[in-house]
Amino acid sequence: MDLLTRDEIEAKLDRLLAFLNPLRSLLNAHVNSFFTDDHWQLIPAAWKEKLSVLSEEELTLLPSGKLDLEWLQNISELSLPRKNRAIGTPVKEIKGFAMSSKKKHEIEIFASLINEISKAKEIRQIVEAGSGRGYLSQTLASDERVRVLAIEGSSQKTKSGKERETLLERKQKKSKLDNHKTITHWITNETTDFLADINEDEFLDADEAVGLVGLHACGSLSSSLQEIYLSSKSIRCLCYVGCCYHLDEKFPLSSHLKRKRIKMSRNERMIAQSAPDKDNYPSLSLFYRAVLEVFLRDRLGVGEIERTKYRVGKLYRRVDSFPDYVFGALDRPCQFSRDDVTRFYEDFEPLKKRLEIFCQIQSAFGPCLESLILMDRLLHLLESHDVVRATILPVFDSKISPRNQAIISWKSY
Repeated sequence: MDLLTRDEIEAKLDRLLAFLNPLRSLLNAHVNSFFTDDHWQLIPAAWKEKLSVLSEEELTLLPSGKLDLEWLQNISELSLPRKNRAIGTPVKEIKGFAMSSKKKHEIEIFASLINEISKAKEIRQIVEAGSGRGYLSQTLASDERVRVLAIEGSSQKTKSGKERETLLERKQKKSKLDNHKTITHWITNETTDFLADINEDEFLDADEAVGLVGLHACGSLSSSLQEIYLSSKSIRCLCYVGCCYHLDEKFPLSSHLKRKRIKMSRNERMIAQSAPDKDNYPSLSLFYRAVLEVFLRDRLGVGEIERTKYRVGKLYRRVDSFPDYVFGALDRPCQFSRDDVTRFYEDFEPLKKRLEIFCQIQSAFGPCLESLILMDRLLHLLESHDVVRATILPVFDSKISPRNQAIISWKSY
C-alpha cells in the first residue's frame, strides 16, 4: 500500500462502508442459524440466480475473486492488496531450531523487515510483544547490534522458549545470548508506563529508542500495541501483524469511525480472518450444524429460554452421517431413533448448496472486512501528531500465511 494521507484513508474507508452497509445483515448472519432464520433471503436475488447454477469447483473459486462477477470486482478494488513483495535481505536460517514451513516463512520475512526498519531508523532495542516460544525474538537477537526483550503472557510458553534457547545454544555451540531476554508479562494498554513495567532490571537502556514489534498479535493485543506505541516517547517505531480479529472488541480505534458510530459484529470480525486465497469449501459439518439447530427447535422443542437444556459440543472425530453428528454433538440423549433423525435430515439435504453459497459469499467479503479493521488502525496512528508515517504492507505469501498484512509506523522524534 502506498503511503496515504489521513484524508485519503478517510475517503477509502467511506467508500468501503458505502459498499458494505447495504449488506451488513448478510454479513452479520451466523451460519448456525442459516435455516432457522432463513438467511437465504438475505442474499440478493441476482446473486442467487448466478451462483445457484455453478458447480462445486466453481464455487470454490468464489472467495478468491476468480469469477467474473461485478460485486467481486468491487471487493477487489476496495480491499487492501494481498500479494506480498520482496523485503530486504533474508535473515540467515537458524540451524537446529525446528520450525514448521509456515513459521519459517513468516520468521525469515518478518525478521528481515524488522532488520531493515531498525537499521534505517537507528533502532538498537526491540521489544517483541506476544513472543510465544521465541522464534522471532531469538532470530532477531542473532544480530548482535540489537538488544531484544521478548514478552509473553503465558508462563508455559515463556518456559518453552527459554528451553528452546538453551537447546539452540548447545547445538550451535555458542554462549548465552546476552542481548536477548524473555519475561512473562500480560500486556494491556492500561499501564501508565509500559517500558518501566517490563524493564525493572534495566535490561533496556532507558535513554535509547525502542522498536515495538509483534508477529500475529492476537485479538486486542494489536490494539494495545498501538495505544502503547502512541503513549510512549521512547518507542519510536511500530511493526506488527495482527490476527484473531474476532477477539478484538476495541474496534473502531480511529476518531473518524467513532464519530460515525461504526461497529462490527463478532461474526463480521470472524469473516475478516477468512483465508480467501486457499480455495477452501464449506465442510459437511457446517451443514449438519445448521440442520441440527432446526432439529433442536422443531423436534426437541428447544427455544431461546430452554436452550441450556441441550448443549452442543465440538466433535473431534469424523462423522459419516447426520444421526452420528446429532448423537455425538448433544450432551444428553434424545428420544428419537436414527431413522427418525435420518428422515428429518432428508428434507434438508436438497438445500445443502444454498448453505454452501451463503458461506462462500461471506468468505469472499473477508478481504473487505479485514481492510476495514486495518485501515481503521492505520488511521488511528495517523491521527496522532507524533506519527510521521504509517502504512500497511502485505509481507507473507497469503496462501501460506493468510494474515499477512503488517502495520508499520514511525514517529517524528
